[in-house]
This record gives sequence, structure tokens and C-alpha cells, in this order.
Amino acid sequence: MSDLVTVGASPIPPPIPVPKASPWGFWATLGIGIALIVTLIVIQSFVAIALVFFFHRDSPEGLIGLLENIETLVLDGRVLSISMLISFPVMLAGCVFFAHLKHGIGPRDYFSLKPMRKAWWILLAPLTIGFSLLLGWGLQLAGAPESNEWMLQVGTSAREFPLVLVGIVLFAPIAEEFLFRGFLFRGWEESRLGMWGTILLTSLAWALIHGQYDVYGLTFIFTLGVFLGVARWKTGSIYAPILIHLVNNAFAMIMVMNFSETPPL
Repeated sequence: MSDLVTVGASPIPPPIPVPKASPWGFWATLGIGIALIVTLIVIQSFVAIALVFFFHRDSPEGLIGLLENIETLVLDGRVLSISMLISFPVMLAGCVFFAHLKHGIGPRDYFSLKPMRKAWWILLAPLTIGFSLLLGWGLQLAGAPESNEWMLQVGTSAREFPLVLVGIVLFAPIAEEFLFRGFLFRGWEESRLGMWGTILLTSLAWALIHGQYDVYGLTFIFTLGVFLGVARWKTGSIYAPILIHLVNNAFAMIMVMNFSETPPL
């Protein structure tokens, strides 16, 4: 039986494949990430300095005294909390803005805003506390001090002005995870870095923004960052590193606030 031929009919061309939407590339992601971090630091510094002069404008020490003690005064509970509550939302908005510029990838995909299995919600909190205790114990065996002077001052500020806790325990974990395990992670995981390269590089970048810590503190943050990256990878959800980060910060603040009740020797 011969095939039927329709006279005058034109063949229908095959559909043109639609290219898969991709995130920002390695260098664009790096550049945007640096810009967001610099913006965070500039805003925090500007707001903190402005608030120091506002809240301490009647200081008997005068302008010279304020300038000499500016590093200590920025840890004033009011200054610290307001600077965090302003700067972290700006960084979060920046992450969402630049992700939105990549058409074809919605925020749910770019930041992996995907549901997490109930088992992870139950297991991650105790795993985080156990991991933090074990890591801290190991660093103390290596010579790390029992407490960090900067954290002790933050703990004192938090006890006097509880809004500091909102910035450290809630705002910081959400904003930082959207940048490091969200925006940067998404842009680098599809590059030549691969998954492990992405986990290590985001952990290193996250540690480097915490310049107020000594080498032991930076080692703790980097190692915790690897834990955060692995959790992001294995769960496929940014909610995992946010939860871990939140629990770790809350646990650290509980511990340091108890330490800060006794002045360091």
C-alpha cells in the first residue's frame, strides 16, 4: 500500500529546541557576590559609625574620645542591632534582584526553595549542636581559647539589648545563606568547580567575611560552611543550611551570653 501524498502540503518543521535556562556563570557570580559583600560591609560600617555619633554625641570624652573607642562602641547593643537589621535585608534583596535578572529561572529554582523531608527537620538541629560541640572541642585541643573576645562583647550587648539576637539568630542566617548556599552555590555548581569545589569555595568565602575572628574561629566557620554546603547538596533545599545556621547561632549566643556574665580575665 503506497503512502498518501497530499498535493500542495508543506512539511511541518520540527520544533526548535528551547535552550535550558542557566544561572550566572562563574565570573559573573563571583563579581556580583563580591559587590554584594562590599555593599553589606559599607552599609554596616556607615550605619554603625553614624549611630555611634548619634547615641554618644553627648559623651564627655568628646569627638577624639569617640574616635579612639569607635571599635568598642560599634558593639553597643543599639548600634549593632540596627546596623544588622538594615544591612542584611539589603543584601538579601540584592541576591533576589540579581537572580531575577536571569530570565527563565525562578527564585524557587535559583535559591532551591524546595520542601525538605520531615526527617531532616528533626535530625538537623541535634546534628548541628553535636557537630559544633565536637568541632569546638577539637579546636580547643589544638590550642584555641575557650571564648572569643568579640563574641563576649556581643553577648553582653545582647543581654542589654535583645534585638541583637534577632539580627544574629534570624537575619544573618537567612541573608548569608541566600548569598552563599543560594546565589553563589547555584552559579558555581554548574561551572568547572563541580559540587565539591563549590562547597569548598563558598565555605572559604563565607569564612573570609568574618574577619573579627582569630585563626581558630575562621577554621570553625570554614568547617561549618562545609557542613552547610553538604546539607544543601544532600537535601536539595536551602532550608537545610538556613536551619543549621540558625541553630548554630542560637546555640552559640546561649553559650556566650552565659560566659559574658563573668568578665573575661
